[in-house]
Amino acid sequence: MDDQKILVFEVVDPADVNLRLDKWLGLKPELGSRSQVLLFIERGWVTQNNKKIDKPSYRVVLGDKFEVHIQNILSELVPKEGPLDIFFEDEHLIVINKPSGLVVHPSLGHWDDSLVHRVLYHSKLLSEGSAPDRPGVVHRLDKQTSGLIVMAKTNLAHQSLAMQFQKRTVHRIYYALVEGLLKSSKGVVKSYLARHPKDRKKYASLLDSYKKIIEIQGLDLPGKWAVTHYQKLWESPKKLTYVKLKLETGRTHQIRIHLSEMGHPILGDALYKAQNNYLKDEVDLERIFLHASELGFIHPVTGQMHNFEVDWPEKDLNWIKKLY
Repeated sequence: MDDQKILVFEVVDPADVNLRLDKWLGLKPELGSRSQVLLFIERGWVTQNNKKIDKPSYRVVLGDKFEVHIQNILSELVPKEGPLDIFFEDEHLIVINKPSGLVVHPSLGHWDDSLVHRVLYHSKLLSEGSAPDRPGVVHRLDKQTSGLIVMAKTNLAHQSLAMQFQKRTVHRIYYALVEGLLKSSKGVVKSYLARHPKDRKKYASLLDSYKKIIEIQGLDLPGKWAVTHYQKLWESPKKLTYVKLKLETGRTHQIRIHLSEMGHPILGDALYKAQNNYLKDEVDLERIFLHASELGFIHPVTGQMHNFEVDWPEKDLNWIKKLY
């Protein structure tokens, strides 16, 4: 991979006028995502007339031309020693039990300590990934979510695993503690998910006349189809419900959104309106009570089916057991 390449983008569509620069560039598939663009701007890699652009909020005008100097971020990733709970590893991939509180890849505010940094220190090898700062990352877990994640060491393994996720053949089971008592013992939630129209940190189901858009074929919608299966396992006198969840799709914040929109946000999830107040003296709510417990996939090289399972971190598990 070259140390640097320069991509040039010009505002030629009148419909784009007055968009924020980070949003406009974030729509370019070559740049990966809006968060990736924010990284480029923060590092001074976006220029106009040889001058660095340092304001993501800049409103673009017709004829604006921007240069994006994409450097090999992987060369800047300094491996960092840190604990890793490894469940499986070979020359092709690695399966890890990620703790709550650790981000998967470098991001705003977490440039020098992520799961990627630790795995690079441990193995010295990861696939190129979907973006320069995401080597090895096939799928993600939120920072405050614990549990199993697989990372690719080779590009061949990455392509195979990514295809399995795309075809929805990967087995994934989560457990969560949610606020309130579910009315149904089991069910399925389906909707198209997109960025929240008023809060860029959040996602939400697309609505049509205040109803979720759940089944529309052949339309070019801005959201991505998401399907979550849930099963109520038990209820707590503290008006919490323990839920088992199975993913058909793996969209950003999917489980958190679907449960919140059901009226049952995950305990600890303040972003999606968990209240938390009545438990703040009983348990550390620095985490979200969502745990990726089971992960199964076909090995990209051997063709063998691998299934892994891990329980909650001991401290959280002990507290959950007291609720039952």
